[in-house]
Amino acid sequence: MLSPTNMPPADLNERRLPVEEIPAGEAFFRMHRTALGAKFFGRTGWRFDSPGRAFGTLYAARTAEIAFAETLLRGQRPIVAESELHIRSFCEFRLQRVVRLVKLHGPSLIAIGATAAVTSGSYDVSQAWAQALHDHPDQPDGILYRSARDNDRFALALFERAAAALDLGTSTPVMADPARLGGILDHYSASLV
Repeated sequence: MLSPTNMPPADLNERRLPVEEIPAGEAFFRMHRTALGAKFFGRTGWRFDSPGRAFGTLYAARTAEIAFAETLLRGQRPIVAESELHIRSFCEFRLQRVVRLVKLHGPSLIAIGATAAVTSGSYDVSQAWAQALHDHPDQPDGILYRSARDNDRFALALFERAAAALDLGTSTPVMADPARLGGILDHYSASLV
C-alpha cells in the first residue's frame, strides 16, 4: 500500500516549484538503440512517464556516464553484455532555449512535500509526481533528479511539451569511441561479458 506521505500533497498547485533554469546551449546525453531515433518521448511506463500516457517523457543525463549507467547498469552487478554495446549509440543534445526543470533533490524536496522515494522508490509514486508536476500551473519543462545508479550525478526527465527545446542531437555508436567506453567502464568498475 502506498503511503500518502509519498504522494503529491493536495496543495501542490499552490506551492511555488523549486526550478533550475538550464541555459540554451547546454548539452544533455542519452543512450539509445542505434536503429531507433534518439529523440524519443516515451509513454511506456518508466519512472516519470505519465501514468495515463497523457504525455511523453524523454530521459537524459548531464553526462554520458550517467546515460550509460541509467541504461545498462541496472542489475546488482556492474556487468554489461557486449552485444548491448554494439546496438547502442550515445546522443548529445543541445538546448535551443532555456528549460525549466523541477529540482527533485536536496532541500527542494521538503519545499514541495516530497521525499527521495519520489526518485528511487515505486514507479507508482514517481509517475503520480510526474503527472502532478507536469500539470502544475508553473508548467515546468521536466524534472532534474539524482541518478538512482550514481547519486553523485544528475539525470533528467523532459516532458514532451519541451521537445522543441532540444536540437536533433548528434549520435555516435558506443563502440566508435573505445577510450570513452573504457573510461566509463573503469569509472563504474564494470566488466563486459
